[in-house]
Amino acid sequence: MKTCLTCGHKSFEVADDHDFTEWWAIYPRKAAKPRARKAFFSATDNRVDFPLLMEKTKDFAFSVVGKNKQYIPHPATWLNGDCWDDELLEDDDPDLKGICAI
Repeated sequence: MKTCLTCGHKSFEVADDHDFTEWWAIYPRKAAKPRARKAFFSATDNRVDFPLLMEKTKDFAFSVVGKNKQYIPHPATWLNGDCWDDELLEDDDPDLKGICAI
């Protein structure tokens, strides 16, 4: 996140195609890539800084390792729901752990 030295306005650094490719590589479910790309740029343009998104995506991906893919949200759904802000479930139920509740 950048802060204007004159007025203090905060803005996100612009993500690019390389950033999307990097993010796509770690998201645990590969589905609807064009929709995911659109949601990614929408999110990184005005709702989340790219480094934070990467950190939260890695945490989410780790939390769903070995889980049934049908319970992992499509990437666009996860991004459009601002699920990087969700608390990761630490329940022992393997079908619920890491699920974004949207």
